[in-house]
Amino acid sequence: MFNCLVKSNKGIPFISAIELRPLPDENYNVGDYSLALIWRYDIGQTAKQYRYPSDLHDRLWYPFDRDDWTQLNTSLSSTTEDNSYQVPSIVMCTAATPKNAEDSLNIFWLPSDSNAQYHIYVHFAEVEKLQANESRQFNITFNREPFYGPSSPGYMSATTIYSREAWSPT
Repeated sequence: MFNCLVKSNKGIPFISAIELRPLPDENYNVGDYSLALIWRYDIGQTAKQYRYPSDLHDRLWYPFDRDDWTQLNTSLSSTTEDNSYQVPSIVMCTAATPKNAEDSLNIFWLPSDSNAQYHIYVHFAEVEKLQANESRQFNITFNREPFYGPSSPGYMSATTIYSREAWSPT
């Protein structure tokens, strides 16, 4: 049950539409708590946001890039059948890499509420066909502490890495 209207002053509150979108039970499973979206970005996309019909669950994917990144993309479709998050193929066939191969790909985030707890979900796919003698591996850190890795995503195969426990920003 949730309350969606509160009369706070004069006038009659109204809603013109409410849409609820069900997700598979295994997605975003955090027990008896509710989740609020902070942000969802397509790291490889620079020009356009995506939602339905590109995303079956009508999630909004906003473009995100930085001057020190190189955007990568492919016209091939990524495989998401084995990934219950069903990230749209149009999102999974874009990526970013540092312009300087010696640099890390850092994404910084300053939470607005230092008392809140956060769950993080990141989706990966290798979008470049690497030569037999090439590989791409990465580690994920959170607050400079190891979180996951080393990881080497499969070619055009979506992988989701997420925090099973909520994290605090401090």
